[in-house]
Amino acid sequence: MKKSYPFFVLLVFSLSAASLSFSEPAVKAEGKLVYVSNSGNSMLSVINASKSEVVNTIKVGLWPAGLAVDSATGMLYVVNSSPSENKVMVIDLKSGSEAASIKVGTGPMHIAINSAARKGYVTNTDNSNNTVSVIDLEKNVVTDTIKVGKEPFGLAIDPGRKKLFVVNSGEGTVSVIDLNKNTVIATIPVGDVPIGAAFSPVTGRIYVANHNSNSVSVIDPEKNKVIENIEVGEAPWYIGVDTLHNRLYVPSRGSHLVSVVDASSNKVLGSIKVGREPLGIAVDSGNKRAYVTNHSGISLSVIDTESNTVISTVSLSLTPNSPYAGSPWDVVVE
Repeated sequence: MKKSYPFFVLLVFSLSAASLSFSEPAVKAEGKLVYVSNSGNSMLSVINASKSEVVNTIKVGLWPAGLAVDSATGMLYVVNSSPSENKVMVIDLKSGSEAASIKVGTGPMHIAINSAARKGYVTNTDNSNNTVSVIDLEKNVVTDTIKVGKEPFGLAIDPGRKKLFVVNSGEGTVSVIDLNKNTVIATIPVGDVPIGAAFSPVTGRIYVANHNSNSVSVIDPEKNKVIENIEVGEAPWYIGVDTLHNRLYVPSRGSHLVSVVDASSNKVLGSIKVGREPLGIAVDSGNKRAYVTNHSGISLSVIDTESNTVISTVSLSLTPNSPYAGSPWDVVVE
């Protein structure tokens, strides 16, 4: 029988607002590197944050999507979502070489790291799977598999409550997992086609981007219920959390902008125009920067989170310093 893959897994491979001003731009982010997964060419772009230029490219597996860094060990985890691979590649950031390869479920999409517990969690999006793989980060092996809702996509950990929130894009829900038992303890209805999730240590809330509802659902993780919905731009994907200013940054693929949300009031402060089809976002609160991947723009927008303006755009297309191009997806900074 012919196997079908979820719409958003297939979408990985297709290429297809006014600015805010609060204060003077912040200083440059010295010593940081930004890592971008390029789903179209199986490459990882390495960008010098202070210079806003590509300094290296690393070959990874097929259709790289989600990224996560374990700062304690200096390991980068790259989810290779191709159905022919179904693995997580572990890269030693010091050497830039592959340290391990971990086989997970079918159609993996994202990974969340609990460094203190030495665990990783991977969503397996294929609708014949609908699971989360639990990884032992010391041994680099899958130790458990948890059944969740249809087409799990993004995920976020609440470390204090020891809960994992898994976004089920195929049914408009979030599965809540007790990390002590690796069992689903609640299912929360959210918006239509939820994609990304994030946890804010400032507010103690979970935030879910609803792609088809053009909204962000705010979840109380203690009560496991939605307490508010915030209207944002068209087709939001992921959510970045700025702990310094207590804000959310929400890229909207359909609007080509990033919505800026005051997390204390859940009010949209404004929007920032970026490149075409923004998807991934990483916020470096300490250096007052946010990094946004522009999927069809094949670029990375650098936002100053003090002035909320784009201060630089890094091309990920064919240049002498970056000889590979292809559908940038996720981004992390370390």
